[in-house]
Amino acid sequence: MPVNVMRLELVEEAEGKADFAPPQIALEQVAVLIRRSFLTVAEELHLTSTNCPRHPAFLSDATYAQQLFSSKVQCIGAFEHDICQPDETKLIGFVAIWPLRRGTWELTRLCTAPERRNEGIGRLLMEAAKAQALQQGAKRIHLGIINENETLKRWYMGQGFRAGRQKVIKGQPFTMCAMTCRL
Repeated sequence: MPVNVMRLELVEEAEGKADFAPPQIALEQVAVLIRRSFLTVAEELHLTSTNCPRHPAFLSDATYAQQLFSSKVQCIGAFEHDICQPDETKLIGFVAIWPLRRGTWELTRLCTAPERRNEGIGRLLMEAAKAQALQQGAKRIHLGIINENETLKRWYMGQGFRAGRQKVIKGQPFTMCAMTCRL
């Protein structure tokens, strides 16, 4: 099925179909996708809501609302469109970006529905995020990942990111790795 990647507007509850860009999407849909996507990573790395309560797989809708309902945060979604039912769309990927400091943007919550991985959706989201940030004056994008997730680190390196400082976060069962991509 065709996939479209576009900027979107998060709302507490979607109010029907919008015929304008950016389309509206309910926060709950985004939160469910993020949790489902990040849960596979949490399980792989033996993270739980007890040993890592701030991991994206375990955050509440309220926490996502606090993080994503900011005027500076720009959200991008990947949608699957059913040709047989043109009014039906399904959110299958998501990423959020915002200006961190002059010339540097933060990228977070890049995720693809687990059943749709390895189809290039993450790459499409990354390209859209880079283009959006570049259009608004960014010179680089920064993100943080779990250093022990070698598969993800290699993927980001394939998208032009370089691994930087590593930091042990007190109370977390992993090391964080800062990554940066020059635009």
